[in-house]
Amino acid sequence: MQKERIMFCPLSSGSSGNSAVCGFGPGFDNALIDIGLSCARIVEKLKVLNMRAADIKAVFISHEHTDHCAGAALFSKRFNVPVYASRGAWDALDANEQTEALPARNRKTFAYDEKIVLNDAFGVLPFKIPHDAAEPCGFNIFLNDKKISVVTDFGVQTDTILEHIANSDCLLIESNHDLNLLKNGKYPYILKKRILGDYGHLSNVACAETLAKVYSKRLKHVFLGHLSAQNNTPSLAYETVADFLYEKHIRAQKDFAFSVADRLSVSRAAYIL
Repeated sequence: MQKERIMFCPLSSGSSGNSAVCGFGPGFDNALIDIGLSCARIVEKLKVLNMRAADIKAVFISHEHTDHCAGAALFSKRFNVPVYASRGAWDALDANEQTEALPARNRKTFAYDEKIVLNDAFGVLPFKIPHDAAEPCGFNIFLNDKKISVVTDFGVQTDTILEHIANSDCLLIESNHDLNLLKNGKYPYILKKRILGDYGHLSNVACAETLAKVYSKRLKHVFLGHLSAQNNTPSLAYETVADFLYEKHIRAQKDFAFSVADRLSVSRAAYIL
């Protein structure tokens, strides 16, 4: 019997490393969504939540960029945990020699819109997103009758994304950059062009627009994630999104819990009853 209370918690979020834990909490079944930190750091962060590596039953990789998968192979080897990724992501990881330590038995491949069932109360559904990676994806996590969605590293909202993140109980969504800070900042032109493109990263305003389209009374927790250290600040992202939603008569912190996922530290967990 699984615990009734469901937990979602970003362990870190940003270009220095992304990872979140979701599931039924300490002593029960849980999964990591991305693991862009070392194995040792993941273990340390789980301890903050009174969790052990043994509580992690699976790792899901959104794409092959290092800030989303750096610790996957060693964590899988050390704790015998299966790692799920798309075929395109595996091919890219193999090409970059990032999978040598990964036990073959723990290498699992998924396809878009095919649900992975971890147990009768826990399923994960990957869906397509636009990013400059091989078969990148967001995730819907289904725990009992609750739905958690994680979607970062996408340059533009699509009908597929909107469809999948609608009717979520909890949502982690990218709010990567402020347009003015990025355009007037020190990044080289080619990098600015990449970030601003359809296969780059979502701005604060575009994040707000996406949230406004999918908001429903079912949504109780929102985390803004993957903020740029150079082209954004937590307060700017928070205020931009909250002000936009207020104009649409959606009140952050009153209609739903609203926070920015911490870049380096474990964020305050969301608990869903």
